[in-house]
Amino acid sequence: MPQEISIPKFAIETDPVGDRVVVFPLPEHVKTSMKFDIPDSHKKEKPMFGLVVALGKGGAWKDCPNPSAVLAVGDEVAFGEYSGDDVRVPVEGGTSEKVKVLHLEHVLFKVNRK
Repeated sequence: MPQEISIPKFAIETDPVGDRVVVFPLPEHVKTSMKFDIPDSHKKEKPMFGLVVALGKGGAWKDCPNPSAVLAVGDEVAFGEYSGDDVRVPVEGGTSEKVKVLHLEHVLFKVNRK
């Protein structure tokens, strides 16, 4: 996990349903430090990066995978720019922060920084 990023303390507990993953998007200055070669056919939707803050338990319906089998809270992941849903979650102090709620299939890969 990037050291300069701190995840805000949410005022509510998020408990995703099924195969959903809640991701706190990383600020632009962290994303731009990574270099990826994106084919021309995929440049319309650039990858976004974020930290996993909550995982569903899977099994809510037929063939619903359990995200915790491949991800853990705190993992850094990449996802499509237009994937999932944007949700504002209240944080301590009375403000709110945007998170992404994704199906597990929309997580492109887990980032392992060296």
